[in-house]
Amino acid sequence: MKKIISSYAYPGFIFARAQDAAILVQKVKDKISLVNNYEANGKMKTNIAFLKVPVATVKLYFKKPDQLLIKNEKGISFVPKTAVNINLNNVLNNGKYSVLDAGADKIGSTVVAVVKLLPEDDNADVVLSTLYIDPLKLVVLKSKTTTGITEPMSWR
Repeated sequence: MKKIISSYAYPGFIFARAQDAAILVQKVKDKISLVNNYEANGKMKTNIAFLKVPVATVKLYFKKPDQLLIKNEKGISFVPKTAVNINLNNVLNNGKYSVLDAGADKIGSTVVAVVKLLPEDDNADVVLSTLYIDPLKLVVLKSKTTTGITEPMSWR
């Protein structure tokens, strides 16, 4: 009898965690929609199979609705043409994606929720986005986006 009860309880637990991840993404989306422009410093890692591109220190500028500028502080960076349209605002505002709870991780001393977004459109530019979200501040601290054209791009 215990096995039957636990087997019924386990799928409900997974569903509850997936719902929590979807709610967390919605809260982050709502917070991002309040932002008109921002600038951020970060590291950009571009993985292109036929090029060895070093990790670049970049400054990122965003202005609503979809203007994105990436400046490399030293030298040049190879940024795929489609990457300019792939910012958190565009990815989250599309709204046609499945949210998967991928557990938790740590960035520095901050515990983050790891969430994967899978687009429902088979022809979308984005194949997979992994977001590392600070659940207390509702801020994405790191994201990894894989497009159908290039290898994964990592932003931090």
